Amino acid sequence: MNQPAPSNLQKEPAFDLGSVPERRSGGVRFLESGISHMLDFYPDLACLLRGGVIEYMNRSGAAILGLADEGDASGRRLADFLVPEFADVADAIVAHMLTHREPFSARMKVATGKAVSVKMSAQWAREIGADAFVLTAQDITQRLELLEEIKRSEEKFRHLVDNALDLVCAIEHGRITFINQTGLDILRASRATDLIGKDVSELFSADYRQIFTDALPELSLESGLMPAKLLRLDAVPVDAHVTVSRAAHFGKDFFVIQARDISEHRRAVMTLHSTNLELEDRVRSRTRDLEEEVYRRRSAEERLRGMANHDGLTGLPNRGHLLEILQSEIDGANDNSGLMAVMYVDLDGFKSVNDTLGHDAGDLLLKIVAQRLKGCIRKSDLAARIGGDEFVVVLRKVKNLSIVETRAREIVQMMAEPFDVGSEQPADIGASVGVALFPDNGATPDALLKAADSAMYGVKQAGKGAIAFAS
Repeated sequence: MNQPAPSNLQKEPAFDLGSVPERRSGGVRFLESGISHMLDFYPDLACLLRGGVIEYMNRSGAAILGLADEGDASGRRLADFLVPEFADVADAIVAHMLTHREPFSARMKVATGKAVSVKMSAQWAREIGADAFVLTAQDITQRLELLEEIKRSEEKFRHLVDNALDLVCAIEHGRITFINQTGLDILRASRATDLIGKDVSELFSADYRQIFTDALPELSLESGLMPAKLLRLDAVPVDAHVTVSRAAHFGKDFFVIQARDISEHRRAVMTLHSTNLELEDRVRSRTRDLEEEVYRRRSAEERLRGMANHDGLTGLPNRGHLLEILQSEIDGANDNSGLMAVMYVDLDGFKSVNDTLGHDAGDLLLKIVAQRLKGCIRKSDLAARIGGDEFVVVLRKVKNLSIVETRAREIVQMMAEPFDVGSEQPADIGASVGVALFPDNGATPDALLKAADSAMYGVKQAGKGAIAFAS
């Protein structure tokens, strides 16, 4: 599912920044003095290039590419990190992104020899230099794998249902939401839209409509087959044996109806009994298979939605989800809401853990940090990871300022305790915490985060391992 390098890119001349027009209105403005700090704020790969050469890559980018240190990328070109089919047209890809302001899906090489799928974007940084731009890349490997899993599950589900010998119909809140190809053939329907959305009663002839409208829950408790008459779209009745099953995974009002056309069986009365026994067995088995396929498909979809909102390593909400929650809290705030505090927590000495104990130890430490943060806040509060070794804690509806200060100091103390990361010696780090209050220090999520980040930066400059409130 990776985007191939378009053939038209291969025809473009060698990369020349001077020939690429700047098409930017608004957007991020970059300053050279703070570019490294800004890029480290990104949860994904972000790097500054000048003249096509990487000058700085953030910590998240180094981690994605399996580099020992973010400095290992300096002085190299983007093509050095792309797989061959994209590396050959790397300059043209950059020119395309800068000109058209469109993301581009590609494959990047990892130090282990594997490759990851990424979605890249590029933006001019001409405040820094005439040929400077910032490139970001989001790792979408797991997302693509999940989409493939969903696709395979859907294909298997469709094959299983459409090749069933019986009518299979899903009913939700009394309405038809799905019917298989066999059902369409039995009812003489040319397409599924002829039936989707209609009341379940329209499947049956007049004598059976009321019972299948009013008593689906009771019918689902019956273990045997029920005789009924289906009604084709040309108004011709069809003798059928029917079973009703409740799909417990999807709610109390979700049912699966299976029906077999037994018109021909009535002409063969001598074989009807054995056919009924066989049908009952198959109905139960197929219903279980169908429910399992639907459950797996929905589980994969839920996991995909969860990935979009949560950090893959710690399971905490990511930056995007944090901003949504903060905006919701701000929109719902009133005079009785109490204080809301936003704490910017930056780990002290985390880089040395990666350098001395390795990235596996660093990843384990970040997971433990997430657990410690959740352990010292209430269920109504929130802890999020916004990138690298930076976390944010949101305290909702706090009664007074002293509680905020106490919680911030607890976080500093907790991060100063040793971390067992599986090495001979425990890892020792610390934390610097900046605190911003709503609405005193900002009335938007970005303003609150910026104020808390600024206060935290003051702690760093003053010696680390402490807290500071935004002024």
